[in-house]
Amino acid sequence: MLASHPLQPARSAYEHTVRARDAVQDSCRGAAVDLRDQLPPEAIAAVLDVHRAELARLAALQQAIEHVGRPLPS
Repeated sequence: MLASHPLQPARSAYEHTVRARDAVQDSCRGAAVDLRDQLPPEAIAAVLDVHRAELARLAALQQAIEHVGRPLPS
């Protein structure tokens, strides 16, 4: 089935990546507040750095998926 519709896996991957980015952004927004009583400031900064790195990774993945989903020039 997917062989006859090759863009569907790219679309599914793109939607999954969008949802993953949204989840990381939501987590990042609350991390500093949620963790302030449990972790020292430098640990919170490290957590936020990990969130930022994951957002960058997902953004690059999203761009790659967009390229795969583009039709080839004729």
